Amino acid sequence: MIDDADRPLLARALELAERGARTAAPNPLVGCVIARHGTVVAEGFHVLEAKRQFDLDLDQVARIWQHGSVVRSWLLDLTADVLDANPSLH
Repeated sequence: MIDDADRPLLARALELAERGARTAAPNPLVGCVIARHGTVVAEGFHVLEAKRQFDLDLDQVARIWQHGSVVRSWLLDLTADVLDANPSLH
């Protein structure tokens, strides 16, 4: 069941998803809002179609952002840890 407090967050995720409508194809529209204790800490949407030819090491990308970004986030720590523990996600 959806809590009434979550409804605005879900509506915002749908708004964000629409932003990728012209650029994310053939991927699905995806919007995301991450909230902690009722405060939005991150949001995003699917911007571009996947490009496998770049052969990016996603674990390394997460580590670089974790230590090199202006905003250092628990979310980046979590992402890096998950990628370390689950090589199939790369």
